[in-house]
Amino acid sequence: MAEGLTPGNATAPSLEGRHPVPCISASSFWVPKHIPESAWLEHGPFAFWLIEAAKPRCLVELGTHNGYSYFAFCQAVKQLGLETKCHAIDSWQGDEHAGFYGEEVFQLVSGINAQDYASFSRLTRSFFQEALQQFEDGSIDLLHIDGRHTYEDVLEDYSSWRPKLSERGVVLFHDTRVRERGFGVFRLWAEIAEAHPSFEFHHGHGLGVLAVGPEIPPGLRPLFSSDPAEREAIRAAYERLGAAVSQHYQLATAARDQALEDHSAELETVREQLSEHSVALSGARQALAAGQQEQEELGRRLREAEERADNAEASLQAAGAQLGTLQQHSETLQEHARALRRTAEVLRAELLEQTRLSEQQNNMIALLTGQEQAARETLRQLQQSTLWRSMGPVRRGLALIPEPVRRRMRGRSGTIQPALPAPPGHFPAAAAPPTASLPDAGEMPALPSPDHNRDKGAQEVAAVSSSRPEPLPWPPRRISTNGSDMTRRLCIFSFYDPHGVVDDYVVYLLEK
Repeated sequence: MAEGLTPGNATAPSLEGRHPVPCISASSFWVPKHIPESAWLEHGPFAFWLIEAAKPRCLVELGTHNGYSYFAFCQAVKQLGLETKCHAIDSWQGDEHAGFYGEEVFQLVSGINAQDYASFSRLTRSFFQEALQQFEDGSIDLLHIDGRHTYEDVLEDYSSWRPKLSERGVVLFHDTRVRERGFGVFRLWAEIAEAHPSFEFHHGHGLGVLAVGPEIPPGLRPLFSSDPAEREAIRAAYERLGAAVSQHYQLATAARDQALEDHSAELETVREQLSEHSVALSGARQALAAGQQEQEELGRRLREAEERADNAEASLQAAGAQLGTLQQHSETLQEHARALRRTAEVLRAELLEQTRLSEQQNNMIALLTGQEQAARETLRQLQQSTLWRSMGPVRRGLALIPEPVRRRMRGRSGTIQPALPAPPGHFPAAAAPPTASLPDAGEMPALPSPDHNRDKGAQEVAAVSSSRPEPLPWPPRRISTNGSDMTRRLCIFSFYDPHGVVDDYVVYLLEK
């Protein structure tokens, strides 16, 4: 705050120390709550007094930008408790005079408005001509024109919005003292200032106050009716008050810049620390990435192990079922093996019996073979004997005897047969026929020939046996021809080989 100015002081500074300055009140010493960088900065104290003096029912600002002037009006309305409806109209895109800016400006203004003044303030984001239809003619008490600053633009804004002003309407024109970069507000102000009650501040790029309605608000009459000396005093007072606000902004900006510088240094330190932390974080991230990869690998291995475990469990279950089947099959095979062992024992016993019988049969065959050879030898000797040759006619004669007759003849005589077994069925199985052993060749008697004239001596031996199980009519004996008491007896004898009867013949036996 400037020297000699105290916010809230109700006593205005005097002109040359003798008379109080008009149009100064306690509100003129308020400190703006929101002080951004603005060309309107030094007119904040007058804005507070203007709202208190005019007490507008409807306020409209064309060109709000960062909201310094508009929020000064709204602060006064709120602190004075007025029922003023405030409207800010802007595209919030900027122009060649104010400069172009981004969306962040509107976001800042919208945030302040919503936080502090939303109950009576509304922001309209559009061009000025588009917003005209939102207001009725004669409804605006205070209009602030601060849009594009060329003569044509300002004239258009004033002309198009003039019908919207009420009978007590007041218009503010900013930049009335700027004559560069194509600004034309000063030209329009020069044309209209003489036609209506007006007042112009020369500081802060100039601010023109114009009463266009037939009724001037009572609080503003001292401003418009002031003489040149009072006007200079008013300008000087508000210039000092504006300078105080500007100095406050500069101090705040310097403090902010210092704080910003301190913060910048601190931020640089933090950035260095952050860089170190970034390096550490990068290493941690790499380690984390490696850990995640390892975790993923472990997870993959775990899934594979679980899958293998599931497969092994399924295989184990299948093997268990197969094992049960194999156990059953094993028990069956064991039972079958035991049966086979029993069968093998039986077959072994049978084999042993068969072996024993085979040995017996082999022995019997060997015996029979020897007996057959002996019989054949005997038969050969017999067939070569004189008796056999001499009995040829008898054999042929016997062949002519019918079989039944011969069977009857056999029943009355013995049978001479070789030492061979009888053919199958010839002897009963219960009792084998007795067999007479042939005598040695030296013991064989010599049988007489049919004509009884030759004595061959003892040359043949016959075994006498019965063809029936009952005893023979006489027992077998050794005979000889010695010319003594001998009786001839006619007998029919049959000789057998293993295949049947060889032949029948008749012999004479000699008995004493």
